[in-house]
Amino acid sequence: MLGMKRSIAAVDLCAIALIGVAKAQDLASFEKRTTVKVLPNGLTLIVCERPEAPVFSFYTLVDAGSANDPQGASGIAHMFEHMAFKGSTEIGTTNYPAEKIALAKVEVAYAAYDAEYRKRVGQSPAKLAELQKVFQQAQAEAQKFVIPNQFSAIAEENGAVGINASTAEDSTQYFWSMPSNRLELWAYLESQRIGHPVEREFYKERNVVQEERRMRVDSAPIGRMVEQFLATAYVSHPYRRPGVGWESEISQVSATEATAFHAKYYVPSNIVIAVVGDVKAAEAMPVLERYFAPIPAGPKPEPMTTVEPPQVAEKFVTIREATQPGLPSPRLSRPRRLRLRRHHRHLLQRPYRAPLSQPRARPGDRRGGAGIQRLPWRQVPRPLRRLRRPPPRPLAGRDALGHPQGAGSPEERRHLR
Repeated sequence: MLGMKRSIAAVDLCAIALIGVAKAQDLASFEKRTTVKVLPNGLTLIVCERPEAPVFSFYTLVDAGSANDPQGASGIAHMFEHMAFKGSTEIGTTNYPAEKIALAKVEVAYAAYDAEYRKRVGQSPAKLAELQKVFQQAQAEAQKFVIPNQFSAIAEENGAVGINASTAEDSTQYFWSMPSNRLELWAYLESQRIGHPVEREFYKERNVVQEERRMRVDSAPIGRMVEQFLATAYVSHPYRRPGVGWESEISQVSATEATAFHAKYYVPSNIVIAVVGDVKAAEAMPVLERYFAPIPAGPKPEPMTTVEPPQVAEKFVTIREATQPGLPSPRLSRPRRLRLRRHHRHLLQRPYRAPLSQPRARPGDRRGGAGIQRLPWRQVPRPLRRLRRPPPRPLAGRDALGHPQGAGSPEERRHLR
């Protein structure tokens, strides 16, 4: 009786706790704890107080994604997402004024190399090799001023976790979590990469993005299927382009194009930043204003004008792969799997999970295509019978058209009926 009373009391306490959580999460409470402010430069700040733990999480949303990639430069939005972790004029460099001059030389050298490379007629291999050498020397000179990965290192050294970003069709997101006493440091880091990014190590990172495409698309059957499906489904809308970009365009995109993309789409009026956690809006908002308000304002980008025309024809996507799919394994609970392994170990072998190309055992044949013993149907455990159907019983006493020919054994006569 005492145990039952304790159980009832525990249930009551849980119910009270759940009611408290529900009240804390209702809409009215959420609105009361949320503060929204639009800065004079157009940037929107959102602060939501949730003091359950001494941490905060932020989410920066830029209203531009792969659909906003310029024609002929697919993948530039995703490329700039990578570059946002390379630092700024103050982070990731030992001497920015000197680095700025070196980076300008890199762009001049690359423009000359790219112009020769794009020639379809009259390309000079010797000149191309010489221009490539000059380009590589300019990169090496600019690399002398780089502090690799300093931006992420500063965040991680101060407790940041989940540092990541993503590029969708219509937006780009940046996010991580951090101790609440590092709010001002985060505001400094985030305002630096939004307002003062530097396209350092651009061409090295371009190689990383190309490798990402090879891994996620070129070497992945699902990636290839989705890419071909979207390219077939859409006729004119930019959704038909892969987010990571076409290989021929990724390989030739430049840091100059990335800088132009940032100048157009990473303007304050096109960005929303949300901070949620153990922060008080009255204290956090002045800190955020101090770092984000100085970012220069800019005109909001024009909206997408391309409209996908109605589909007037049937479309198909067929991809043929040199693969060897396998039959599914039995979905059994762990106790049942253990019992089967203990009592029927000799039955849980490859014939029940064989690839489709394995030859089937003929009636009366005691060996499968892989040389493994097969047992009669009645000796197969019930959980495994659905993986191996019994061979069809021969219709003795019937002709080629299926008509009865004569009487057989009682079993055969029952089967004929």
